[in-house]
Amino acid sequence: MCGTAVSTVTPMHVESYGGEDYYFCCNGCWVTFRQNPAKYAAIRRASLSKVTV
Repeated sequence: MCGTAVSTVTPMHVESYGGEDYYFCCNGCWVTFRQNPAKYAAIRRASLSKVTV
């Protein structure tokens, strides 16, 4: 959400959406995601599709 790197071992919050887990650094980011998860999942998918190997 905010760009902070989040540990998948000890995240503040974890939310599952569309078969994927999303990890959050704080309550604010988690609440924002929960208000419109489809929007943020689409942003994540778009950013992953731009990654080249």
